Amino acid sequence: MDMTEIFAILLIAAGIYMMISIVFWTLELGISPTPTSNRVKQSLKQLLPEDVDGKVYELGCGSGSLLEMLDNKYRNNQVVGLERSPLPWLIARLRFGNNRDTLISKENFLGRNLTDAGLIVCYLCPSLMMALAKKLKRDLPEGCLIISHTFRLPGWEPVKVLQADDLYKTPIYLYRAGYCKEEFSGQPSQPASDRFQAAQGHN
Repeated sequence: MDMTEIFAILLIAAGIYMMISIVFWTLELGISPTPTSNRVKQSLKQLLPEDVDGKVYELGCGSGSLLEMLDNKYRNNQVVGLERSPLPWLIARLRFGNNRDTLISKENFLGRNLTDAGLIVCYLCPSLMMALAKKLKRDLPEGCLIISHTFRLPGWEPVKVLQADDLYKTPIYLYRAGYCKEEFSGQPSQPASDRFQAAQGHN
């Protein structure tokens, strides 16, 4: 067997491993690796505060396409990407390997202490959003902003909702820790636009 054949076998083996890994983690996490489209990124960018007091987290950062935008904007903050799936995590690690201000960690974000967060960004499946909504209510300091595209945080009241200029009119939700629906039950609700201004002013 010559080197060409060995190389071909290695390539086939690597391809099989990648396919198995993607299928396994898609079933495990409930969502396949799905990069954020450029149009959604541009709309999401409109909701990013100018300044953040704390760390910037992307929960389920995949291969890091959205993380790159966060890293470019928040030069004075540590940006942290959390990802469980090995292959996207490895790509993100290689992508940001020499960047001291961006940390890529292979871990379950539901087990991460997020009390040091100033901004959370995520694109997750509905089942994870349910668990995340409870965790964020426990962990986050008041005033911390959360941006989620496509899926809502159950039990939270968004400060603002945008629709991306894409085929699906993808919704993008802005939340602020301290503004949960339960806290406003039976009381007049402050207009979302006013709360968004308050959130921007906080930062």
